[in-house]
Amino acid sequence: MTVTAENADVAGTVTAETGAANITATNDLSIKEGSKVSGGSVGLKAGENL
Repeated sequence: MTVTAENADVAGTVTAETGAANITATNDLSIKEGSKVSGGSVGLKAGENL
């Protein structure tokens, strides 16, 4: 599963049961308080904003 947006505001649950969840944004990517991101392989690269 891949979530891509220029101005991403993810207010929910992003889940990858198999494989990796890739979330990218050209600007700030925000995951609101109370939400969760889970999966077998979830990571943030340096320089990306969470």
